[in-house]
Amino acid sequence: MIQPMLLHKAENNVPIKDNRYFSELKLDGIRLILIKQKDKILLYTRHQVEVTSRFPELLAIDIPDNTILDGELVVTDNRGFPDFEWVMKRFQFTNASKIAKMRSSYPVTFVAFDLLKYENRWVTDLTLIERKMLLSHVIPENNDVLCKVAYLEEKGPELFDQVQERGLEGIVQKDKHAKYICNFRSSSWIKVINYQQTEVYISGYRKDQTGWLLMYENGKEAGLLELGIDPKSRAAFYRIANQNIIVEDHDFIMINPLKVKVKYRNITSSGKLRLPVFKSFAL
Repeated sequence: MIQPMLLHKAENNVPIKDNRYFSELKLDGIRLILIKQKDKILLYTRHQVEVTSRFPELLAIDIPDNTILDGELVVTDNRGFPDFEWVMKRFQFTNASKIAKMRSSYPVTFVAFDLLKYENRWVTDLTLIERKMLLSHVIPENNDVLCKVAYLEEKGPELFDQVQERGLEGIVQKDKHAKYICNFRSSSWIKVINYQQTEVYISGYRKDQTGWLLMYENGKEAGLLELGIDPKSRAAFYRIANQNIIVEDHDFIMINPLKVKVKYRNITSSGKLRLPVFKSFAL
């Protein structure tokens, strides 16, 4: 099984301006490895789960046999932007009749950003520049089902500015001379996330594991905070929370609300913060 190369976080979440790096959009979808062998398409997640049957529209794509692509599976919204919730709606269904109904409402596109095997030869030892050139032969023209990601040289900060203006997920910057190393989190590939920031309230916490319930000032649920909580902040929270318990049930302990600063990816369709990350307690 193939485990893909992974991304590092950019230092201070700031894009770099360096002519050694290509800059690409970070697509808000599902990472997939696409394999064509013996004239059949196989699809695997980054965790090596085969999901071929879930996306029948990809099974007839026209690429050479003995090819392996690394890319992102996306579903675009009415603006043409990748929508993570929409692609997850497609991903969750395994029943053929359900998939058939969902195809017209949530059509998927595989966006390739790297090439691992070409003409039955592994090309992971080539530079990214060389692999991009070969990828343009595998996918000479983009279409609604299969396309290759666009990339820029040097323009990382400018691209990130556009991402922020449009509310997209972020960018990826890659050393153009880097080889592809499977199952490795490389500093040659870095991600810069377009985080939003806000203040919300912790209204309670899980009993069995770390997880703080968030709510907005108006009392509506804002999600669950699990990320970015350092040991010092965790200890401080429980010292205060245990003195402010209101009620508890089997799973949660509710407390007098405590204001907190978080960063997050975007607001979900249900109105909650997606992947909130702890920044600090708010005074």
